[in-house]
Amino acid sequence: ENAMTIENILGTPFGAARYWHRRLIDRIGPYNARYRYAHDRDYMMRCLIAGAVCVEVESVLYTYREHEGSRTLSHNTAITETFLDEHWEMAGKWLAVAPPDDRAVIYAWRRRQAVEGILLSLKNHKFGHAAARLIGRAFIDPLIPFAAFKRLCCIVVNKLKKNRSGFAGNAIKL
Repeated sequence: ENAMTIENILGTPFGAARYWHRRLIDRIGPYNARYRYAHDRDYMMRCLIAGAVCVEVESVLYTYREHEGSRTLSHNTAITETFLDEHWEMAGKWLAVAPPDDRAVIYAWRRRQAVEGILLSLKNHKFGHAAARLIGRAFIDPLIPFAAFKRLCCIVVNKLKKNRSGFAGNAIKL
């Protein structure tokens, strides 16, 4: 069974925990250095589109160490914004070459990435940046404003459920 699926790639791909056969690298090419943070996801998608097969190995071959300077597990807003932008760009590229069965999944993932970027900008009080992201992305995918509004409403409702006092003088933080 092929362990490299669209769902695995768009979920948590663990690109650094994969080993690539030299023949595959010769066929697919190297990582795309244009992507500073999401190069492994792009590589895996290129492999999937090219029909590569991935097998799971039951033995532990790799241990990841979480640390302050990590780009993989970072809570740094600038890094997060950059990889969300990289995801948006990659998804557009993939949609042009992906098999038709995978396109709906890629569209939905790209929309989620766009919405997360918009909400991150709002959370960090970068309202102009959020507006620019919303407008720019909406020209390409007209459903993004609706998806962003839906996600924002869910956040507000969840905050209200946690804080039963409602809006009584309290600002809701994203």
